[in-house]
Amino acid sequence: TAMEGREFLRQLVERAADRLEVIVAGGVRVHNAQELAATTGARALHFSAFEARPAARYARPDRVRFSASSLPCDSERRATESRLVADLRAALQG
Repeated sequence: TAMEGREFLRQLVERAADRLEVIVAGGVRVHNAQELAATTGARALHFSAFEARPAARYARPDRVRFSASSLPCDSERRATESRLVADLRAALQG
């Protein structure tokens, strides 16, 4: 996770200077975003701001599933949750 590798990420950000932008990702959440930004010096964080919601239409069990096991099942869909985005922005602004 980003928290586990934050010292390494800090070193990457330092070495990249203004030549590259390091995007911190992997377990970034509202409760740790400010610490990650401060510890690593990164200006870019990537996180998932979604909630699983029921899909409008349910898949039939006799049909082939066309999604990876890490994706929501056919009866769910992922939707961006604006509240999570706002919470993260507020956390980063201190």
